[in-house]
Amino acid sequence: MVAVSTAASAQTLQSFDPTELAKQRIMPLNALTMPILFQTKTQTKIDYTTVVVAGQSSFPDEYKDAANKLDSQNFQRAQDEFQRRAAIEKLLPYLNELESQIEAATEFLIPATVTVGEYDFNMKRFPIQIRLDGVSKDFQGGFYCSRGGYETDQYRNILQACVKAEDVLTNGSPFQWLSIRDSDAAQKFKSLYTSRQIRALLQVRLTGKYESLGSKHLWGRRHLLSQSAYVEHLVPAKSTALYLLNAGTEELLYTLLPSASEESKTLATIGMQKPATTQTMTKQPLKIKLD
Repeated sequence: MVAVSTAASAQTLQSFDPTELAKQRIMPLNALTMPILFQTKTQTKIDYTTVVVAGQSSFPDEYKDAANKLDSQNFQRAQDEFQRRAAIEKLLPYLNELESQIEAATEFLIPATVTVGEYDFNMKRFPIQIRLDGVSKDFQGGFYCSRGGYETDQYRNILQACVKAEDVLTNGSPFQWLSIRDSDAAQKFKSLYTSRQIRALLQVRLTGKYESLGSKHLWGRRHLLSQSAYVEHLVPAKSTALYLLNAGTEELLYTLLPSASEESKTLATIGMQKPATTQTMTKQPLKIKLD
């Protein structure tokens, strides 16, 4: 695979190891980090019990058991207040470190779904479309909400703060083509795609402040804690890069950069380091209270 040279103003990644991401001030967004991002940008006090319980799946393995003990709907729920307190104390250092990294981050990674069309043998490229994890007919395509929440209202609805990638929502999406000059490499990529072995990550930079929607948009029951959830806030963002990885090996295959021209620039990358599965922790002052 041959790299296409381009003058890129955005910072692009060579490794998805959590420690390296933190050094480059790039933060993955998920059910756990999304509510904390909302807190750091708005100074809104969030309910960390809701954050922890809704974001259980996003914790590293060594913290999932402690998070489960705070979930009233989970059979692993702690039986008494002492066990719950012990779980809280185990989670606090990790949550504090996570908050510090989010405060320092300048760009963020969002999981995306990529659709790949048929290869154009004349232009040596695939047409592609990307979309984010929408939550209802009102929030599709360019919205990312994860499955987390920052608070539970009086009716036990989960409240969410979502990212709105404005350039992905428009017809002039910054990523419309994936150029692969070598037909053998293109065939290999298409084989990975058809076997559902391509994972996409969208890198974005926030471009404005959170907007309150006043709980007007219900995204329906998705069995999140057996509750309904509302999109309460949106923050605008702009895409700075799209990464296509081998989902089986976590090898970075292609990096696409937004371009004003018809065809997005494609960078091919070979032999990337497999990212670590756990996050490196450093000691931080305890400043988050869950009870």
